[in-house]
Amino acid sequence: MAVAANVKHYLDSHRVTYRMFMHERTRSLQEASAKLGLHQRDVIQAILLKDAEGIVLALLPLDHQIDLAKLSKQTHRIYQIIPPNEADRYFNDCEPGSHPPLGMAYGLPIILDKSLENLNPVYFEGGCHTFMIQMSREDFHFLTGDAPSYSFAVLNHTEENSVPENSWAFNKEVVVNFPTLPLIARQILDIAEEHPSEASVIALTNLIAHDPKVNDHILYCAHMAAKRDNNPPLSDSLSDVITKVLGFKTVSHIAVGVTAGRAFHVPNEGPLGLNNFWRHALQCALLAKKIAEQIPKEKEIDPNVGYLTGFFHNFGYLLLGHWFPHEFRLLNRWILLNPKVPVESLEKRLLGMGQAMTVLGKGHARLGAWLMKYWGMPDSIVTVTRFHHSKNYDGVYASYIHLIQLTNQLLKATGLGDGEIGKVDLKKLASLGLTLQAVEVALAKMQTEMQGLNRMASELAT
Repeated sequence: MAVAANVKHYLDSHRVTYRMFMHERTRSLQEASAKLGLHQRDVIQAILLKDAEGIVLALLPLDHQIDLAKLSKQTHRIYQIIPPNEADRYFNDCEPGSHPPLGMAYGLPIILDKSLENLNPVYFEGGCHTFMIQMSREDFHFLTGDAPSYSFAVLNHTEENSVPENSWAFNKEVVVNFPTLPLIARQILDIAEEHPSEASVIALTNLIAHDPKVNDHILYCAHMAAKRDNNPPLSDSLSDVITKVLGFKTVSHIAVGVTAGRAFHVPNEGPLGLNNFWRHALQCALLAKKIAEQIPKEKEIDPNVGYLTGFFHNFGYLLLGHWFPHEFRLLNRWILLNPKVPVESLEKRLLGMGQAMTVLGKGHARLGAWLMKYWGMPDSIVTVTRFHHSKNYDGVYASYIHLIQLTNQLLKATGLGDGEIGKVDLKKLASLGLTLQAVEVALAKMQTEMQGLNRMASELAT
């Protein structure tokens, strides 16, 4: 259930613009706002009230509570709060405890607290505990324009200075928002976690078919694979591509990568700009997958996980560029001037420069790990993202970290990325069950697809 039927009908019939953000199932509106990294002041809660004359739905920010005495003085009515479990029956197509602020969709009169006038955009639940709806202040006021407005809400001081889980407040001066994983990417990830079945293939096909850019990328990859394997030309059937050519997991991963990058606004130029970033992400993902295919099965390295970790492990750079474009441009310049200096050292030089002084001290690896965790990515991706520059890491998923370090080093030798400069560590190769010859074969295979990868990177950067 994405949104209650009454809510969807009401929004669509009034032709307002809204977005839906998916999150893990929660037990409360407070928990849902934390999952999405929202300030409670931007989220609308709906509380059902009653008195001798009838019922009314009161709307106020989540970080506030109703002052019934103030409300009584302004309305000359003596209200009582209806307990949530009793209020559920007025929202008969919603999940228990999820009460949309659109009383109009349920025949309920509403009253607004004046503090809502300052919110833009606004967020609220639409009838379930897995989605939040975002809407502009203007559209929400359009929907509620005839409702009376009072000053009946008071700040809940236990929440006044709180920061949600997965917070973006690094100190009192630095407050930044995590970009939200696009809905289609979240939906694809959820499908990818399932065991491939006819139903999951249909669901994945439908999602991709409604996104032309993703659809084109998947078909291009399939045609490249068919050409590489000397197979006959393919039809443009997505279901055939998923089941017979690329495979369910590979298609899912490519689709997630293509859609996830839309969450960021980063300059195109520079060593870390979008053009080079996507070139590196695509090459690293494919090379990691091809190397993983050479690793003995007893090492239990999943090539599909290798692809994902290769693709996502440097997303911390996108987060840095999105949050702090000035410092990001400066870091790009320093990389050009100091190509042999490890990027972690250059990042530390940005300490004390502008708003980024607290954030950048963590480095792009930790920023990326925070983002992956915030997006609900698998633990393997979170861990590899966090420790992919740690030479002596030997904890969980160490094999994948060594795989990505090897992949980055190979790509650095071609002039791309931030990998270590120097000879390949033969001991690490042996720990993965690899030989230098096997790695060179994988690199050569990846390079045969370079033209297509660069084309994809160019499109992703636009």
